[in-house]
Amino acid sequence: MAAMHSAIQVAAGLILTIFLLSVTSPLVGVAESAQSEDDSEQFGGRVIAALVMPLGGQSGNSSEAVFAPHVVELHTATWCVPCRTAEREVGELGQWWPAVLAISHHSSLNSPDELATEQSAALKEYYGFDGYPTLLVDGHWTLRGETQSVDLQDLLTNLSLTGLQDSASGFNLSWQRVGSGVSANWTYSADGAHTLDLLVVHDGVDWPNTAATLDDVVTGGVTNLSMNGTAEFEVNSTGGNPRLVAIIRVAGEPVTEPGTDTPFAGTLQNSWSPPSESRTLSGKTVFTVTLVLVGLALIPMRHTLPVLWRKRPPISTTLEEE
Repeated sequence: MAAMHSAIQVAAGLILTIFLLSVTSPLVGVAESAQSEDDSEQFGGRVIAALVMPLGGQSGNSSEAVFAPHVVELHTATWCVPCRTAEREVGELGQWWPAVLAISHHSSLNSPDELATEQSAALKEYYGFDGYPTLLVDGHWTLRGETQSVDLQDLLTNLSLTGLQDSASGFNLSWQRVGSGVSANWTYSADGAHTLDLLVVHDGVDWPNTAATLDDVVTGGVTNLSMNGTAEFEVNSTGGNPRLVAIIRVAGEPVTEPGTDTPFAGTLQNSWSPPSESRTLSGKTVFTVTLVLVGLALIPMRHTLPVLWRKRPPISTTLEEE
């Protein structure tokens, strides 16, 4: 009896173990990797700090900046249909975790996407992304395509203990704005090599040829700057709430890894291809071809048609008497 009871306990333990494994989040491995990383290990491309400053006035500096705990960069395109899923996931962050900085890069130059910018295209090339949609979290974790983008909130939850710096004592930036032109100068003192991106972001940007507007869109700026210098750029957009986003990244060859264990399914839309040219015939050409076809059809009927119009005597409907 005791042996049977022991066997039942072992079986119950196995069933419980299988159940727990089946409901384990697909990001458990990612969470363990994130939490076990040595803070002294700096991967190329990784974001150290992200600051947001309003651009509504004539001048400002980094003392007015708000530091984000995480930064989510979405590489998208207006012509990319699968990107709508990723855009919804990013849009929901405003209610779920408003402090997270989320920006949208339209990086497909030479395409119908009128929102594409050289700055976003440069960052896409730097990280070596091969298609849309692609989500980049803190400059290191990636989510690709529709199937992985839905894991964005889970990934941020697992990264909550390893957020970005909430201050940058060695970083000082000031800017002045005259009309649409902005001039900025900055200094940064810290160990290691770093680069700076200054991105102009707008809300309420018109989606061309639609009645929709888009928020958190990168509309300009400068990228891959040294950590001590000056720069000038334009603030041109039909949107509102302009702000300057300063992102400090680790210099060097970028190192990224998947932000989920969910297998990537499907394909990424890599680039826009123009539709094949459709050739149309002019009205004159159609009329000429029609006449030729009619003429060819009449040739074999040249003996039949005269017979159809030849006069014939009326057919008698009465029978002659014998």
